[in-house]
Amino acid sequence: MKTSKNQAVMPINVAAMIDEKDPVFKMAEIPGKSDYRKLHSGYRRRWRKLDPEVMFSIVVYADMRGILSSRAIEEVCKTDIRFMWLLQYEPAPDHTTIAIFLEKNMNGCAEGLFYQLVQKLSEIGEIEFESMFVDGTKIEASANKYSFVWAKAVEKNLVKLDKKAEQAVLSMSEKYGFGEGIGLERAVDWLHSIAGFRQEEFVYGKGRRKTELQKDCEKLEGYLKKRSEYAEKLRICGNRKSYSKTDREATFMRMKDDRMGNGQLKPGYNLQICVESEYIVGL
Repeated sequence: MKTSKNQAVMPINVAAMIDEKDPVFKMAEIPGKSDYRKLHSGYRRRWRKLDPEVMFSIVVYADMRGILSSRAIEEVCKTDIRFMWLLQYEPAPDHTTIAIFLEKNMNGCAEGLFYQLVQKLSEIGEIEFESMFVDGTKIEASANKYSFVWAKAVEKNLVKLDKKAEQAVLSMSEKYGFGEGIGLERAVDWLHSIAGFRQEEFVYGKGRRKTELQKDCEKLEGYLKKRSEYAEKLRICGNRKSYSKTDREATFMRMKDDRMGNGQLKPGYNLQICVESEYIVGL
């Protein structure tokens, strides 16, 4: 019996073709209860009217399946029935849209969204926070290996600088009448006050002769600037021993894959992951 080309065809129930235990159903249910206001505020629709909540579900589910590239995500959105079901019959986004969403729209709100996701998994009993396993790995950073800043070296230089600044202030106190116990900042203010009282203008540029007062003032200001630089470097280090100038989040460490065999320190990340019931619940 031949079937007419004009015969009506009922739409396929895609959900019935997916295993009922597949995590795609939870992936569609849980994000719907999350707060997406921050994601919506920075969302820009490109060509197609695809909801950012759906985009988030697709990206997270793709990550669960080990699909990371935007082109690979575009492909499965066109061929995999689980991704088609998440899209709810909307056209599949192209790789450019996915890449822009990951780079710009998810930036700044990803941590909050994943925190909500873990909380929702806990509420439905998928995670109990009782038996968690932590594992780590070292990942080499794309940073210059000769751009290191060591916290100990900065601390030593800061101590030396404070001694030099203290001696300079002490020697200038006799010359300008600072008084005892005056700090570096107060000493600089005092010199500027003296310059104002004398109606002495500081000069800059090639071929212009500076007075002794200006030279002393600039010397102390140089110490202040250097101290500020050291303080900023220590702030960036935080509890770490080092960081890279070209990637401040990278720390210098020995890698497992030491091709040279000399134990050379390289910039990298010591990534720690906490897992329960096959879900990543903490980094």
